[in-house]
Amino acid sequence: KKGVSDGFFSNSEAGGGTDFDAEHLLYRLRNTTSYYNDDAQYTLVLSANNVGDQGFSDGRGRGFGGGGGNGISSPKLAGFNFAYENDKLEFGGNVRGNHVSNDVKSWTSTETFMPQIGKNQFSNSRSAGLRRELRINGNFRLEWKPDTLTNIIFTPTVSYSNNDSWNSSNSATFNENPFDYEKEYEKDEFGNVSEELEDIAINSNVNESLSMGDNLSLSARLQVNRKLGKPGRNLTFRGNFSYADSKNQNFSRNEITYYKSANDPLQKRYSTTPGNNWSYNLSFSYTEPLLKNLFLQISYSYNYSYNNNDRSTYNFDDLVDYILEVSPDFTNPMLPDNLGLYLDEKLSRFSTYRTQRHDVGVMFRYVTSAMNLNAGVSWLPQYTQLDYKYLTIDDIFTRKVLDYVSPNIRFRYKWSKQTTLNIRYRGTTAQPSMTDLIDIEDDSNPLQVTKGNPGLKPSFSNN
Repeated sequence: KKGVSDGFFSNSEAGGGTDFDAEHLLYRLRNTTSYYNDDAQYTLVLSANNVGDQGFSDGRGRGFGGGGGNGISSPKLAGFNFAYENDKLEFGGNVRGNHVSNDVKSWTSTETFMPQIGKNQFSNSRSAGLRRELRINGNFRLEWKPDTLTNIIFTPTVSYSNNDSWNSSNSATFNENPFDYEKEYEKDEFGNVSEELEDIAINSNVNESLSMGDNLSLSARLQVNRKLGKPGRNLTFRGNFSYADSKNQNFSRNEITYYKSANDPLQKRYSTTPGNNWSYNLSFSYTEPLLKNLFLQISYSYNYSYNNNDRSTYNFDDLVDYILEVSPDFTNPMLPDNLGLYLDEKLSRFSTYRTQRHDVGVMFRYVTSAMNLNAGVSWLPQYTQLDYKYLTIDDIFTRKVLDYVSPNIRFRYKWSKQTTLNIRYRGTTAQPSMTDLIDIEDDSNPLQVTKGNPGLKPSFSNN
């Protein structure tokens, strides 16, 4: 309350103990410190633990700490929040960073009942994984009222994340229960096939992988609203901009042994998927009062988006073994200078999307104390261009859509504080993906071969 909102407080918590088997020391530390006065407030939050505690909530049930998950989770968080307000200006925001690591080990034993062949199958697997992630987020909001007729709102955001993970798993499938044999089956041997179990083994799989990723995103929104004298008459401008840049790398080794066949496939791969996307939107709307409770709104918006993706996959012989041997602690692996010689064309592709869309809308609004009715239509011509490279295809594909009209109706009637009726209808269309329209066959996954269909048509949905 004004007059008494001047103070400082701080709250701290600390706890420690051991896990169920008394093998690990568990801890949790947390602090909140705030200062506020009549015009501003500032808050600092700090948290660290290894029990998967989410840290602090953002008010909507979502934790800032990034904890959770299986295994031993160790999130650490630092965040700062501020807000300032006077008669014409309000601004504030928050910056937070958190680091979380997960150490997971699991053992699984499964029996699959197969009455159609009169014999069940048994599978055992063992897996271990390490994952680390750093995330930094910033959200800000500024609202300025230079006069009684003008309102300006500006909201920029920024987000950055860096992650790396290492995973290893062994699994095996048997046509008899391996636990029925005299050999004592220890946890550390789950998924391994000893010599005495080879006669009942169907297959085994050894998989190792190392992944690294960097992701950056920026966005901003500007809204300017101007009242034009007559009550209900106003002009609104909105502008939105977003940018995202990412690079993800993955090293994997997958070795399958078939004990009833001489075919033992071995896959050693490196893949990289850099991506670059950005878009912007400019829109204007004008509202004109027609009668006491009836308004006409005319709007126009222009949208442009750019999406660039490059998925390159390389197959190796001995390189991945070396990488996984020296890099379980997430050191940067070395790649050969002649990397292009190992490119797998069936698993690699390049695409660039460019989309332009116009949205012209007419809306009628009827508003009373008990009823609110909005009804209108939008015309959305769209132009899409795809630059696509895959196998023997290196071409530019274009598509124009001019006849798409979207109806929209919203109705609300309030009988009392306890009873309200809401009715909403919207018709929307969805265009097939440009890559689904290209007449090519993709057999990179032999168990799921796909083929493009140039005859695909848009779908229309009534909701």
